[in-house]
Amino acid sequence: MIHRSGKTIVIEHPPVGVGDALDYIVLMGQQFGDTPFDEACRRLTENLAKRADYEKKRDDALARQLTGLNRRHPDSNILVIRGEAHQRSLGNALAALGTPARSLTSHKPMLTMFETEPMQKLIAGQKPTRRELLATLVEQVETRTPIFRPTQANIRALRNQIDGMSDRQCEEYLKKRLNLT
Repeated sequence: MIHRSGKTIVIEHPPVGVGDALDYIVLMGQQFGDTPFDEACRRLTENLAKRADYEKKRDDALARQLTGLNRRHPDSNILVIRGEAHQRSLGNALAALGTPARSLTSHKPMLTMFETEPMQKLIAGQKPTRRELLATLVEQVETRTPIFRPTQANIRALRNQIDGMSDRQCEEYLKKRLNLT
């Protein structure tokens, strides 16, 4: 659809290098097995904070690029396609620069993985709740199986499963699955 469209196509130029991207991938794959339970939650928070910093740098850089593009082409509409997890932080970055934006999602409601909430809090300088960390840890256990595909139906089913668990059930589940003490 882009080919021969006559539209200007601008590719995002993230402020991080290949090494940073590889570090991010390593952080995404980090496991917390054989770790005391509270230590697993602390390490998960550190992991999410590092990833949130990376995401904030990307969103801030894209907001600056979009602001510049908007100033050069004030009568044009700019279409940006980003993942749902970037919607809030990119919108905040654009608002901070005074750049008008409208956000649409491809699904109503768009379900995201549980880790999105604590990462968004960390981007905003807030602390995630213990429940958000528990849900994220359970989610990581469930989604790291080769058969999990992150479709909206699978995410909905997983969120319903985790939402139906009490904090104690989440803890017991994690202790059993990850050999946490």
